[in-house]
Amino acid sequence: MTLQTVLPILIPLVIVLALLRRAHTSRRLHVGRLWVTPVLVAASIGSGLYFLPHPALTPVSLAVFAAALGLGAMTGILRARSIVLHHSDEGHLMARTSSFAVLLLGVLIALRYAASHFAMGLGRDVATTAVDASMLFALAMVVCQRIAMWRRARQFSAGMPRDIAIG
Repeated sequence: MTLQTVLPILIPLVIVLALLRRAHTSRRLHVGRLWVTPVLVAASIGSGLYFLPHPALTPVSLAVFAAALGLGAMTGILRARSIVLHHSDEGHLMARTSSFAVLLLGVLIALRYAASHFAMGLGRDVATTAVDASMLFALAMVVCQRIAMWRRARQFSAGMPRDIAIG
């Protein structure tokens, strides 16, 4: 095995292990700052999609993009629902990532690498469409996760009936 074949497997594995290690620690949730990450992600992905060359849009590629956006949105909502919210002793809103959320992220990373290797064998246009779709998936996931977290945090802080986190 060469370094080029090992690194695409090793790097996501190290990231998931680091996230698992920190998963059970609570951190203060700054509800007023939840908008920052989606804006930065949208700016970077938007510039990447704008400046990189693309094959011509076809009905199939548009369907792939729509599916990527929809699946990303559903995944973002699922990830937001898997985060455990609670109040600290000082009254701050705290968030703790569940093991389910980290496992879901690990599965998504593995699927992304598998899909990219599969798409590379199908030609340049398919590979480019797959990369664009994965960027749209990530954008939809981050935006919908933050919107769902914002809504949950508002409900939780208002004392509405608590929704149970997944995982």
